[in-house]
Amino acid sequence: MLFIDIDHFKSINDRFRHSEGDRVLCDLVARTQKILRTTDMLGRMGGKEFLVILPDTCAKEAAQIAERIRLVLETPSEGLTLYSVSIGSQPMSIAPRPQRSGASAGI
Repeated sequence: MLFIDIDHFKSINDRFRHSEGDRVLCDLVARTQKILRTTDMLGRMGGKEFLVILPDTCAKEAAQIAERIRLVLETPSEGLTLYSVSIGSQPMSIAPRPQRSGASAGI
């Protein structure tokens, strides 16, 4: 799992207006989605924070994907304010759902 945070996003909104901030958000999504695999999921957590779910991905692969995202996003988009991101990763596993035995504890 990756966490992406747009650095100094408030100052982009304050200096260039919210319409430019919206363009930065759309740019991040469009360019990040081009890097991700079909099984990966990108979602917005809040104002400037995004979460990337990377199923069946080891820590080394996640770090490589994060670096590719960072490199792509540090390249300026034509006509768009330059921005940078911070990316963190966290291993995640989902345990299978426990099976019910059918017995009642009688609590």
